[in-house]
Amino acid sequence: MEDLTGDEKVDQLPIIVSGSGIEQLLYVPKLAAGTGKAMADAIMATLSDWGITDSIRALCFDTTSGTRYYSSGSWCNGIGTH
Repeated sequence: MEDLTGDEKVDQLPIIVSGSGIEQLLYVPKLAAGTGKAMADAIMATLSDWGITDSIRALCFDTTSGTRYYSSGSWCNGIGTH
């Protein structure tokens, strides 16, 4: 997607939470890279900013890189490492 501030292409990640009949868009951060680690870092920072980290029961991703990334010679679950 093109950045709104110019012609630069950027990766963005809409972060949405839902439950109890409510769906809420929390944030759409720009990512330094479209990697699982960048996604995990952005998600955890957003959940922490909203003060809901301990309330999350499940996560869902629509890309392989969102669920796993390669770090230090092994595959890691991006969220589980935080």
